[in-house]
Amino acid sequence: ANTPAERTRRRIASFWLALLIFPLMAIAYSTLGFVFGVQSGRPGWFSALQAPGFVVQAALSGVGLLLVIAGLLYRPERESTGGIERAAFPVLGNALWMLLLVCLYFIAVEELTARYAALEKQTEVAHAMASGVYAPHFWISIAAFVLAFVLVFVQFLLRRFSISALVLAGLLANLGAMLRRYLIVVPSQTHGTLLPYPPGHYSPSWVELAVILGLVALGTLVFTLI
Repeated sequence: ANTPAERTRRRIASFWLALLIFPLMAIAYSTLGFVFGVQSGRPGWFSALQAPGFVVQAALSGVGLLLVIAGLLYRPERESTGGIERAAFPVLGNALWMLLLVCLYFIAVEELTARYAALEKQTEVAHAMASGVYAPHFWISIAAFVLAFVLVFVQFLLRRFSISALVLAGLLANLGAMLRRYLIVVPSQTHGTLLPYPPGHYSPSWVELAVILGLVALGTLVFTLI
């Protein structure tokens, strides 16, 4: 039964679970970032920003996804009976623009370092992303991040929040994060290799696309059941 006592227990449990998820997320995604960041023989991966970058992007896409899900499930008439409250949207929106700002800062630092004082192979990877074969992925991700930031930050300044605009910002943030992950993994394996190989190219096969769609479908199914 949805009694006041039960709602109180739910709020307390949610509060402590929300606190617990932060160190778990930092540990998990820092470890993943270190897998890339400590590979000194792989230009484009060897960077002290990989671990914090993975954490920020995970938080960014997570908050964006929460905005999308909350926007789809929000019903004003259910607020009084334990449903999603409208007050949750400004909180998620503020968290999103802060994370976007940090993510854009990390990207700017990476680009400046790679172009100003990096080794030749590191610069080659940076050029492939910003002005070469991967430029569409790079600039679409930047545009998605900037547009999502503007959508949310303007609402923060005006102290007025639109749920539909926040959902759109969440979608854009996830699009940018997905493209950034692609740019982290692929260009460093096709350009700037230390071995005397010519630049390569990559296009996903139908098997890889099917695996990705299957994982998305599995995640959606598990989330729906829970």
